Amino acid sequence: MWHGGVGGHAASPAVVLTEGARVTGVNDQAVAGASIEGLVSGGDAQNLVTVVDAAGNETGTGALNGSSYSFRNLLPGAYTVGFNRSSGSSTTLEAQYYNNLPEGDGINAANRVTAAAGEQVSNVNATMRVGATLSGKVLTAEGTPLTNSQVRVYTKDGSLVTRGGTTDGDGNFTVTGLTTGKYLVAANMIASHPSGALGPIYSGNARTESGATAVSTVVGENTDIGTLSYGTAPGSTPVFTDVPAGSQFAAEITWLAEKGISTGWTENGITTYRSLQPVNRDAMAAFMYRLAGKPAFTEPAVSPFIDLPVGTQFYKEITWLAAQGISTGWDEPGNTKSYRPLQPVNRDAMAAFMYRLAGKPAFTEPAASPFIDVSGSTQFYKEITWLAAQGISTGWDEAGNTKSYRPFQPVNRDAMAAFMYRYNTKFGSN
Repeated sequence: MWHGGVGGHAASPAVVLTEGARVTGVNDQAVAGASIEGLVSGGDAQNLVTVVDAAGNETGTGALNGSSYSFRNLLPGAYTVGFNRSSGSSTTLEAQYYNNLPEGDGINAANRVTAAAGEQVSNVNATMRVGATLSGKVLTAEGTPLTNSQVRVYTKDGSLVTRGGTTDGDGNFTVTGLTTGKYLVAANMIASHPSGALGPIYSGNARTESGATAVSTVVGENTDIGTLSYGTAPGSTPVFTDVPAGSQFAAEITWLAEKGISTGWTENGITTYRSLQPVNRDAMAAFMYRLAGKPAFTEPAVSPFIDLPVGTQFYKEITWLAAQGISTGWDEPGNTKSYRPLQPVNRDAMAAFMYRLAGKPAFTEPAASPFIDVSGSTQFYKEITWLAAQGISTGWDEAGNTKSYRPFQPVNRDAMAAFMYRYNTKFGSN
């Protein structure tokens, strides 16, 4: 449990520390754990059981032991028990809640299981059933079948678990184990394909998620969404003329453009991205503001930075970055601060920006650095190792099976696209 005898950190009372202080009396009373157990019939090896408390905290996930499961050491309270709600799993079975409630009915309709301190609640059972199926075909821009492409069937709000599949030699795919409901479908180009830079294609033959068409499914039935073709979908050509199909980070750069995070430069009707150009600090503020979804923000009438007059390009985005504590700038004489908008962003500062944008999540930096050029005393060591732990930055391979991070090297625009794409995969909503 968390301090205060609660199951999640959000409800736990904070302990405030000040420099040099010693706080005592942070005491808690031990609570006798409760348990929930039951049987699952019609399950398979992929079937997982999850327990979610009343505050929405997932307190446990476990696999079946044959046909039985058991969760122990739970705090007393009311729980929702879910079955087969493992995203991406390969299964023909529909996800559901106790008591045989289809996932499509929603977690708010689920029967809650109440467990008292020390109580063992048994017979929280489930009977699984075959879910709905969704099928279709994917063609390349040249009209040939796209093989080995990953297909994802999901909901934007995450209310239904995500299922997946892969296109076969004829470009056909089938995704099973769905509930009755509405889903979006996304097929991703494989990077090795000549058209790999085109990014995903969505149900409704759309190139962007915002233009995708939701597809209805019914348990026990197959829904055929037809053909998704890169040759006929709107916007099926690369956005930037200087980002060839199949080039490094082409897919990530195209994603950045489709989400409106980067617009590039347009001159004489030609739009370029300038992949190998360093990212300046003013453009970085704009990138991050757009990545965050352009949140409502009123820029201050007085600039917080001496080198950023009101009305400067990206003034709103830079002052938003400062207001969020993502960038602190530099201290200058007279108790003032500078932002240095036209200065390139180095890779160490980029790690700090990303970590703060994510809300400074709890993270314990490793005792041994994963990079030969970053030590525990390096500025932003925690932020850099956090970035690596999330898979947002992989660094460079060096001799002796080692890696370098190159913290003082400016971030180029192509690498920035990759950073933001990977960040969004874990923390974003774009």
